[in-house]
Amino acid sequence: MKNNGRPNEVILKGIITVADWDEDCNVTAIYLSTPDEKEYLVGNNDKGEELFHYITRNVKVIGIIGEDKYGKEKITVNEYKLL
Repeated sequence: MKNNGRPNEVILKGIITVADWDEDCNVTAIYLSTPDEKEYLVGNNDKGEELFHYITRNVKVIGIIGEDKYGKEKITVNEYKLL
């Protein structure tokens, strides 16, 4: 995890993976899975929702880390780039 010079933002690289499905097998949540085996739930803002199209793809993400209501680490994506 690196800070890119902007307050509270980090740069992470990893693979987009499925975090959850609904009863019809539609993906409802995704993770950014990093090489150090950490999983960050991807927030549901516009940029995060765009990443649903890139499951199994390598990406570089710039965003802010926080926690979801269950204490799981979550990233709110501000920018991303496909690798």
